[in-house]
Amino acid sequence: MTMVSLEQRLEVHRGRMTPAVLRVVQVLLNNPERSLVATAAEIAESARTSDATVVRAVQILGYSGLPELRRSVSEQLSARYDPRETLDQSFARVRDDPRSVLDTVIDDAMILLAETRRTIDHGDFMESVELLTGASRIVIVGWGSAGAAAQYVSLALSRMGCPAVAETQSGFLLSDALASLKQDDVVLLLAPLLHVHEIDVTLDTANSAGAKSVLVTALLGEKLRDRVTHVLTMASPGQSAVGEFVAQVAILDALILGIASNQPDRARDSWNRINALRKDFATSAFVKTPLGDLL
Repeated sequence: MTMVSLEQRLEVHRGRMTPAVLRVVQVLLNNPERSLVATAAEIAESARTSDATVVRAVQILGYSGLPELRRSVSEQLSARYDPRETLDQSFARVRDDPRSVLDTVIDDAMILLAETRRTIDHGDFMESVELLTGASRIVIVGWGSAGAAAQYVSLALSRMGCPAVAETQSGFLLSDALASLKQDDVVLLLAPLLHVHEIDVTLDTANSAGAKSVLVTALLGEKLRDRVTHVLTMASPGQSAVGEFVAQVAILDALILGIASNQPDRARDSWNRINALRKDFATSAFVKTPLGDLL
């Protein structure tokens, strides 16, 4: 089924819209990523109108309410996400002054993190920490750059004495990994932007096993909310010069620290064992070997 975009809905229903309703629609069009997390009151403030007008605008566009609009926008943004286009936009911003690259990236990272502070539901975050703390095993699942983040989280949690494993395979190899899911496991799913088939397989398998799940995402929260236990929504990078990795790692670091803080003795004991083992690798002097002896 072909998705009907906000732009198409505007053209179909423009004749029924008052100036205030049009302002609401324009706000949604100008920043569709924000519509994924903004409340009716926040949209109304941006459009200089009332909450009731926002609700009316959403209904005129053909949605039953904000949740359905968010699901639709999420699907559209995910479907048309193009990393090359994002890269070209970043090039355009720094082309005239390459020296501005560092400042641009730092500025955009600060904006993205500040926005993520707003998009994260603190109640969901605290409940996610509690859920992950009590898991017999945390299975961190991700692909691409999210796969690298999954491995980072697995290592960090393991060093804190928390049983954790990263699963970054796709296709048949993912089936091997998911087959061992148990009811007392918790799946930490890293799916920032794209809705790939592996996400559906992972969630279906977790739900069948009775395992709970935490989703870290920028665009897929509304679409997958009914299939996961908790959603942690980070700000979408949009046309930012930084990728989703910045906000994603900030959330993951917060989860790691939260889990460790819940069981500080376990974390300290684990690090004590690691430090004791590391002493076995420490030497007071290095033995130099001639390069010829290695060839």
